Amino acid sequence: SLVQDGKFAQATELLKNSQPLTRLRSAVDRSQKGGWTWLLLGPLPNVDRQPFDQPLINETSIPDFSQALPGINGEPTGWHKILTYAGTLDFEDFYPDKAEHTVSYAALRVISKNEKNVVLSLGSDDGAKVWINGGLVHENHAQRGAARGQEKIPLRLRQGENLLLFKVDNVVGGYQLLVDFLNQDGSPDKSLEIAAPELK
Repeated sequence: SLVQDGKFAQATELLKNSQPLTRLRSAVDRSQKGGWTWLLLGPLPNVDRQPFDQPLINETSIPDFSQALPGINGEPTGWHKILTYAGTLDFEDFYPDKAEHTVSYAALRVISKNEKNVVLSLGSDDGAKVWINGGLVHENHAQRGAARGQEKIPLRLRQGENLLLFKVDNVVGGYQLLVDFLNQDGSPDKSLEIAAPELK
């Protein structure tokens, strides 16, 4: 398995320029190329699930990654860099308390060697929205458990960097985002470079 116990120091060293990680139950051995870095903003209040449909940040262009918003305890919550096992983001690994009735943003930088069509295979617990380079490509305000491949979303990647922005809300229980990039034939696209956007 690429997820190994006892890698806390290694993960922290890799992300030493970001804010400290919290409740990271296991870390990834980056030497096996199994880890993804993301930018994460949350948890944010989600009263009656209304913030899912309200732009809490600039969702349709490059967000201000220096921006902070009021968190669930009323104190400012800013973007921070996190490390996950590939495309499996369990939000509660990074939140100090159970994040029920909250909403979060996550951002990825996807670098492609050429302009191409790919398929974003998505699972979420609960609802999810997805933007690529500022354009909304998916919206499903579901209340469900997450499983890989719950939605298949066609994407057109431009050559070079592409910004993917995810917005995921949680009612109660689990809180996850599951992401895979596939070729048109359904096979994993291993040609893409995945990394967190630059944190200003």
